[in-house]
Amino acid sequence: MSDLRAAISKLAHDVPAMRKHLVPILRSHTATEFDSEEALQKYLKEHPDADRAKHTVKKPYEPPQSLKEPQPHESKRKNLQQLVNHHENELGKHTDKLKEIAADPSKAKGKEWQGTGKGDELAEVDHKDRAEKGKKFHQEHLNEAKKKLKEHDEG
Repeated sequence: MSDLRAAISKLAHDVPAMRKHLVPILRSHTATEFDSEEALQKYLKEHPDADRAKHTVKKPYEPPQSLKEPQPHESKRKNLQQLVNHHENELGKHTDKLKEIAADPSKAKGKEWQGTGKGDELAEVDHKDRAEKGKKFHQEHLNEAKKKLKEHDEG
């Protein structure tokens, strides 16, 4: 129906001679929202041909539930949970790498491209040391993130 209404409105705009015929059609299909039941009843009395089903009374303002009762800030909790998940994931990767190196010590050291573009070079890398440092880093940050999440949930 809104496409038909838009087409009639466009036609009324484009062909001024047709406006006097089209505007009443547009108005007859327009619903009105009244501030009170009394205002609606007055309108219906003044317009006996009006269709009651097309007109409503505004509902009183009802504040959102979030304003009625304070809720924990969900986006902060979501961010903390994502941080916990990230550190758990990274901790798992470093732990797996250390297990892989323990099973095959030849994987402890290797060569890897290092640099930032033009000056890239193949360099010796201590994978075991990197995995141990990464594991320590993510374990510390995981503990901190879990602590903040717990404080958020309790506070």
